[in-house]
Amino acid sequence: MNEEMIEKMKDHQNSDLDDRTKIALDLTEDFIMNHANGVDDDYMGRLKVHYSDAEV
Repeated sequence: MNEEMIEKMKDHQNSDLDDRTKIALDLTEDFIMNHANGVDDDYMGRLKVHYSDAEV
């Protein structure tokens, strides 16, 4: 991972990263901050736009 990618990840929603990467970073951040609550149905729906059931 290079410095450019690290900078993009800091503000990934406003970066030029693709939507698939942005949603993966959202999941990672949300899981770290709220892991006790799990992932809600709305979020799973957003994930499944970019990832298959097996990937999720």
